[in-house]
Amino acid sequence: MQTKLLTLDELYSHDGAFLVEYNPNSLSRSPMWAFLMFITNKAVHLQFPAGSEQYSRTQYGITWRCWAARPTEDEMQAAPWGTMKRSEDQ
Repeated sequence: MQTKLLTLDELYSHDGAFLVEYNPNSLSRSPMWAFLMFITNKAVHLQFPAGSEQYSRTQYGITWRCWAARPTEDEMQAAPWGTMKRSEDQ
């Protein structure tokens, strides 16, 4: 079964933890589990085990993205980085 890469719209309605992955060309960080706290017009606020952080909505899919479950290395490498379409745009 393939692991689901979430669109930003799907992230807003996702129930439970998800894995945040960082674009290795932008941020040198390991993937981390998080929960959605809230969103604003410009940012997505996430809760991690060690605290909370906010991320730009416009950078979703470019510098950071979320998976519904832990993907394999092959799945992460096969999913291209770039802008993530909104669910209704697909």
